[in-house]
Amino acid sequence: ADLFDHHGRHKMAAGFTIAEENLDELRDALYDCAYSLPEPETPPLLLDCALRPGELTLATAREALLLEPCGSGNPAPLFLLEDARVVGVTPVQEGRHLRLQLEHGGAVVTAMLFSADRFNELPERGGWYDFAVSLDTNVYQGAESLSAHIRALRRTVSPLERYLSLPPGGQMEVDASLYPGREAFAAVFRALRALGGACTLAQLASHEAIAALNPLTLRVILDVFEEGGLLAAESDRLALREGVKLTLEDAPALRRLKIMQK
Repeated sequence: ADLFDHHGRHKMAAGFTIAEENLDELRDALYDCAYSLPEPETPPLLLDCALRPGELTLATAREALLLEPCGSGNPAPLFLLEDARVVGVTPVQEGRHLRLQLEHGGAVVTAMLFSADRFNELPERGGWYDFAVSLDTNVYQGAESLSAHIRALRRTVSPLERYLSLPPGGQMEVDASLYPGREAFAAVFRALRALGGACTLAQLASHEAIAALNPLTLRVILDVFEEGGLLAAESDRLALREGVKLTLEDAPALRRLKIMQK
């Protein structure tokens, strides 16, 4: 402080006035101070709430804007987008930014990742991630649209991987969109019949009638079929058995899933 002619009087004031002949001494003092400090820890990222599938919408962004003005003492809200799969990556401005297509609970949304070089890891197509996002709105030619910005990310495992790693008697929470309903069971059964009652898992998964099913949902349905004796699975081959009736309420595979409470 002795080197300054004038300086700010509070912790957020960074301006100062200094004589030119004192610049070298100031530079040395700043270096000495910086080298004497311990390596700073990365502060935890504070998130306001998690967004359920279907909540990453223009309506949610409008509600978030009601909290403005945002700034020091009132940071803009950050939302957790959990278990999102990257289905598209488009470089913008020669890769300085990325436009991402994210599949979240059956819905596909667009989000921007700005200044890609500041991220230690960049999202890859097909990967599963948790994202911290901020929301805003854009108005172009009179049309209002959602603007989602990715602030942080971490790689995670897919719901299917978590399901396959469950211990005996284990249970996992899933969004209602991943829990197989009777229509999904019927669609998989019809697809198996359409493939002649015998096929590979890859052939079944790519059948047009069920291609949109989440891999976890399909895996649970096949486990229910196999546990009930309706399906024989050997290596990658699947084969229907005739004359078998299932009671879905008694299926152990379904008891491994617990629908998240809203």
